[in-house]
Parts: sequence; C-alpha cells; structure tokens
Amino acid sequence: MRILLMAFSISILTLSASAQSKSEFKYPEDIADSSRKSFAKEFKQGKILYAISCGKCHNKSANGKELIPDFSLPQLMDYEMRIYPQHVEELPDSKLADGELQKIIVFLRYKNRSGYTIHPAPKQ
Repeated sequence: MRILLMAFSISILTLSASAQSKSEFKYPEDIADSSRKSFAKEFKQGKILYAISCGKCHNKSANGKELIPDFSLPQLMDYEMRIYPQHVEELPDSKLADGELQKIIVFLRYKNRSGYTIHPAPKQ
C-alpha cells in the first residue's frame, strides 16, 4: 500500500511539473501563492481579448505559425495610456474598456516570449 501511495504521489508531481513547463506564461516574481489562480484567470481573459481586438493587426505568420509580438514595457505603457491615435479610432472605450485593456496588457507582459518584436514602436 505504501509503495502504491508513493508511486501515485510521484505521478502527480511529475504531471504537475510538466504542466508548469508547458505554461503559456510566467508568474510575476512578487506574486503571492494565493493570487496565482486569479492571475491565471486574468491572463486567459487577456489572451481572448487580445485575439478579438488586437491580433488581426499585430500578429504575424511565420512557417505556418501565428506569432504574437513581444512588446516592450514602454510600448505597453503607451497602449495603457491610449496615446496611439489609430487605437482611439478603432478601439474606443465603448469597444474596449480600461479593465479589458488591463487584462490584455497582463497577457502581453507575462506571456512566453515569441521572439517576434516590433521595432520601432508603432508611430503615434
């Protein structure tokens, strides 16, 4: 019985470790364990909102794979302040509320890096 319990425990730990290695994101370094579940939920919501609102203009296809760009922190801060005129026209507050924009920024800031960057930053 003890051997069976040990084998089961090892299996669970192995599955948990492999699930974490396949994660789509890295948690912020200072996040409390109690906040991880809500962070993961916000990240997933941001991913969906990004796909609906942003991906068609920002993503790039390479070798049959859709790449989501790696935005710099200053670029994300500019988006957060909504200083890009094209976004004011295409994504006004009535289409993308500030709370939704925050979720998109969480997604873009903590997603695994794709290696596709936008240089220079989009023009204002």
